[in-house]
Amino acid sequence: MRLSSVSCLAIASSLGLGFSLPAAAQTTGPTEELPTVSSDTIVVQGTRERGVTIGNIVPDTVLDESDIASYGVSSLAELLAEIEAETGSSRGRSGGGGPVVLLNGRRISGFREIGRYPPNAVERIEILPEEAALQYGYRADQRVINVILKKDFSTKTADFEMRGPTAGGSVETEYDLGRFVIDGTQRWNISGEYEVTPPLLESERSVTRTDSAQPYDATGNITAAMLGAEIDPALSAMAGETVTVAAVPTGVTMPGVSDFAAGANQPNETDVSDFRSLRGESEKLEVEASIARDLNDVWGVTLSGGFEYNQSQSLQGLAGVNLTVPSASPFNPFSDDISVYRYANELGALMRETDQFTGKLGLTANGRRNRWDTTITANANFSTQETETDRRVDTSSIQALLDSSDAATNPYTVSLTELQTDRAETNTTSYDATIVMTGPVLDLDAGEVRTTLTGEVTSRNLDSSDTVSGVKSDTDLSRQTYSLRSSLDFPIFYVEDEENWGFGNFNINLNGAIDDYSDFGTLYTYGYGLTWQPRKQLRVIASVTEEEGAPSIAQLGDPRQITENSRTYDYVSGETVFATVATGGNPDLQADHRRVMKIGLNFKPFEESEFSIRSDYTDNLIEDPINSIGAASAEIQAALPERFIRNDMGDLIFVDATPFNFAESQRRDIRTGLTWSKRLGASQQGGAQGGNRPSGGGGRGPRAGGRPPGGGGGMRREIPGRVRISLFHTYALEDRILIREGLDEFDLLEGSAIGSGGGQSRNQLNLRTNVFNKGVGVSLNANWEEGTEVIDINGDPSGDLSFSALTTVNLRIFLDLNQRTKLIEKYPLLKDTHVSLFSQNIFDEKREVRDGNGETPGQYQPDLIDPVGRTVGVFVRKSF
Repeated sequence: MRLSSVSCLAIASSLGLGFSLPAAAQTTGPTEELPTVSSDTIVVQGTRERGVTIGNIVPDTVLDESDIASYGVSSLAELLAEIEAETGSSRGRSGGGGPVVLLNGRRISGFREIGRYPPNAVERIEILPEEAALQYGYRADQRVINVILKKDFSTKTADFEMRGPTAGGSVETEYDLGRFVIDGTQRWNISGEYEVTPPLLESERSVTRTDSAQPYDATGNITAAMLGAEIDPALSAMAGETVTVAAVPTGVTMPGVSDFAAGANQPNETDVSDFRSLRGESEKLEVEASIARDLNDVWGVTLSGGFEYNQSQSLQGLAGVNLTVPSASPFNPFSDDISVYRYANELGALMRETDQFTGKLGLTANGRRNRWDTTITANANFSTQETETDRRVDTSSIQALLDSSDAATNPYTVSLTELQTDRAETNTTSYDATIVMTGPVLDLDAGEVRTTLTGEVTSRNLDSSDTVSGVKSDTDLSRQTYSLRSSLDFPIFYVEDEENWGFGNFNINLNGAIDDYSDFGTLYTYGYGLTWQPRKQLRVIASVTEEEGAPSIAQLGDPRQITENSRTYDYVSGETVFATVATGGNPDLQADHRRVMKIGLNFKPFEESEFSIRSDYTDNLIEDPINSIGAASAEIQAALPERFIRNDMGDLIFVDATPFNFAESQRRDIRTGLTWSKRLGASQQGGAQGGNRPSGGGGRGPRAGGRPPGGGGGMRREIPGRVRISLFHTYALEDRILIREGLDEFDLLEGSAIGSGGGQSRNQLNLRTNVFNKGVGVSLNANWEEGTEVIDINGDPSGDLSFSALTTVNLRIFLDLNQRTKLIEKYPLLKDTHVSLFSQNIFDEKREVRDGNGETPGQYQPDLIDPVGRTVGVFVRKSF
């Protein structure tokens, strides 16, 4: 029987040889108590490696201190964004679910608790498959990230960042202050961020005017009462052609037929690019704080809180006014009624202004006794959002005067005094409390049978009101949910002798959940899976989950908002139009039912090399999935005609984009990743040791593998160099949607689309390269998506749209001046300074869209798809 070094120490201690077993240091929970034994008893007592996750599933990837340093980021939130390719999952309800984040192997109240932690406070990060989430009371649809902090750390930071597009325009600035301390099992932090984003207007980019079907203009144009018909035979005779639109002449108080002849079929045009935002202006203020302490030998608690305030404003063009001038009016020189189309430019741009405040309090308690871990979390969240959206001018009183042929009401110059404004307000409160208990329930020859039991109570309340076109409606929704979840792990085989693997390590998992919703009744989830490690270098995980899920109360009750002048590509006509789009909640949504099957493989072929291969096959079938319309494709319009409205001329003028239940969707894909990492040079002054944790398994004894020593707060030392390369490829085997029973399916891989960005790319690649050595680092991230096409359902090639492939490359070059000893000796002021220069989309690549005639539709102009383009910036952090 082989014993770990910790077990040998325990034996030596029990024999009275002068050794003492060190307590397992935990940042958010005290150590496990050792049993009392008689003097003639030999005890083999293992301690769990500090901060590792519970259960038998070992990480797919471990990032050590030098790996983390190679990304050159300033917070954990930024780091998680950088490693998104390695942490994403296609098992979530909406696809690409974000990961579960643990701290030192423990649950936390939420990621906001630690999102602003400095990366140099982290000893290592472990990335685990979705099945590990079951061990912590979560559903198995998110990968798991375990953040292990250093034992001791202290810093004060001041950050400044400035970034902006090379094409000019909006330059963003961000200011951050932070204080962070780890002192053994205690820690605290406080941080604040202020960010300003100026507006980016259409006039600052190469955006070609897209004509509206209705000829609005600041001076005005006239048409027949029925848009597109002949205005008057007399006017056509003067112009020598049939006239359907004419410019209102300037400087003429009461124009005659001859005054309109000069502008026959040559309407006035107003450039509205100064009145439309490509990106709105915004301000954000965010403050976060947390404190963690031990209460006694069993329990440790963390209290966290924070708030965020956002204010934003966007411009949505000019309000269009349509006035009907009867033939009897002294201002109508024609024999029939006419329509006057004007912009209310004297009232300024239509604006949408949003103010949002969010506050949060969280409490986490972690304890460990008798090999059982218990976590209790409680959260209280509050948010309020107020939105004002300018819509149109109320012309009812003016129209009444025109109908009466009032001689003082000139339709071409009448003063327009007030915009109609829609208002929406949403107040959301939520409370939740969760208790998770995990530990062994039975000892088998292959190891411990472990269970995780979770009980959760949540309360969600949404109080919203909206005023649309003067009509007010209120929504008051509440939901209480009582949940019970359990997960059971059975070790079937366990390898004691690593020289003789035999069948290998083999574990089975069973899990289930009951969720009782106050507004949806009882929904059920069950799943099962297996983990098989036939060799030390190879691990296979397979799982199946059946789950019922209710829509969120936001999806049910968000206030209805109407957006005027929204550029929309109408696939039926092949034209870009300015339509009115409705968004908000849908109270008629139903629960969905998901079946997810996954088979995952992790292979590390070379024991002496940090090279690994990971591949996951996922089959995600959903009945009654919740989705919304993102494109007015011909297929969508044919399937859901009630959600689209056209005027008498057949022009698309309204789209209902609120969510609804599709009949069914299915996506199958294979995601494969290659990761290679190599240390450059040797660590000095106690540098951290890294690498992947050995691929041990089973449920017996402590986890194998050495842990890297922590770094001291403020202690300057050289971090070992690192080169790290990862390449991930996603191949979509199937992606289809059935809108309604009895209709044809949409094949998103073969010419169908439900979003404005085209269909679904069959192939996607992500390449990440990081090099860091002696304080100098380069981080390069390249993403590629295969092109797609949307095929006209009527078989007209001119109605097809092709979306080009897209490659974007981001680059960061950074310098950790603490690693440049000679430079610091010469310029002491540079001590504890980090500088980064970065560029996103360095080649300014934008997706190209062409119709069947080779033309770019107005909505798909490159500067509308991506108005920012290439961005460059500088980041400076000073630590104290």
